[in-house]
Amino acid sequence: ITSTLHTAQSQSLASINSSEYGVHFQAVKIIIFTGKVFSSGATDNKIINIISPSSISNVTLGGISSSTGELYFERLSGIPSKIGTITISTPSASKIITISATGAVSLN
Repeated sequence: ITSTLHTAQSQSLASINSSEYGVHFQAVKIIIFTGKVFSSGATDNKIINIISPSSISNVTLGGISSSTGELYFERLSGIPSKIGTITISTPSASKIITISATGAVSLN
């Protein structure tokens, strides 16, 4: 998941196809999308499945907590559209990924 966030941010920094890139989070998959708005039917979406028994149990972005969510990174600057946390859980443990206002991604 952290690698996917870094990929979307790098693509935005490089301004590939003069666009922003973002990440949409669901319980069992994450999707890299092009632009500022996620569209589930976009043909250029890149789907990354999360391997069981891991799953995303909570997404808190921009102060809103949900089971899904998304953010994009600004073109050329890499600044995220939303800051917050993504919680990944297994039956025995959980980890929290934090996305800061500068776009830094950390895992604890």
